[in-house]
Amino acid sequence: MKIIMTLIFFIYNDVIIYDGKGEFQIYGFPRDVFPPTDFHTATLGRDGIYIVGCLGYPEQRQSDFTPVYRLSLDSWKIEPIETTGKMPGWISNHHARFDSQRNAIHVSGGQIHVNDDAEGTTSISNPHQYELDLNRLHWRRLD
Repeated sequence: MKIIMTLIFFIYNDVIIYDGKGEFQIYGFPRDVFPPTDFHTATLGRDGIYIVGCLGYPEQRQSDFTPVYRLSLDSWKIEPIETTGKMPGWISNHHARFDSQRNAIHVSGGQIHVNDDAEGTTSISNPHQYELDLNRLHWRRLD
């Protein structure tokens, strides 16, 4: 008998909500609303959960762009957020924390995916710290 195994890797675009009492709800989203996302951060802000960054599939990665989504805690609707300023780039495996006094998310560490003409996409360590001002939806580098 010959056994053939194929491993298939998937990245999901869903949100799983646990109520703390043993019950779960799973919300699936269309790819064009919320693409498959992994190695991101999910940070609770004043008006929802902000999902920042992603490793994603290679064809998703844009070296000069940082994906940001907001998940509403009232409706569980997710929406892409357009941001401006000096964003980190395609970042994953990073850290994020909410600064309630400034209404901002601080992002540090992780990996940034950059385009390398010789080798295609490659990742480098993120040496900088960034802040996303949630009032203006504007990024700035802190160092």
